[in-house]
Amino acid sequence: MSTPSFFLASLSLLLLLANAQNCRAQISYSQPAARVVRNADGTRLNIKVDPHSQRVEEVLEDANKTVVWRIVKELDDALQPLRATKYDAKNNIVSRHRYLVLRGRTEEEEIRDANDKFLSKLVFYYDTKGRMTRVEQVNAQGTVVSVSRSSTQPGRSPNSEPAPSTPSR
Repeated sequence: MSTPSFFLASLSLLLLLANAQNCRAQISYSQPAARVVRNADGTRLNIKVDPHSQRVEEVLEDANKTVVWRIVKELDDALQPLRATKYDAKNNIVSRHRYLVLRGRTEEEEIRDANDKFLSKLVFYYDTKGRMTRVEQVNAQGTVVSVSRSSTQPGRSPNSEPAPSTPSR
């Protein structure tokens, strides 16, 4: 994976977990909604849900309200994420995402570059109450390269740590 692509995937992963508590881990896509999540670093994640067109748009802005990236998600008939396209600030395609959704929650997200080359996969883990507890990022070689834990776990704050030495799945 190239360094810029790896950086963007890692940044997306960390923002996902940092915002998990504010967004209650996953936003329901069944009702029209607009939400703004303000992050401690000054960035803002603007989320617009349109279940009628089966579409979700997420826009990350920096502290000066300049677009950093934008993701457009397509939803399936059950209003679960099916695929997404991520764009940079100049509206160039950065990556394409495919989701594996089981039992109403995202289990995996496959990330490919603009040329459809596999970059990485995110594997989501949940506790018995259905709350996201961690996300593992797996590179193109199948190696877990980072593990991020959700702030929904008591006593934990979002963080990223080196991959475990042995697979946890």
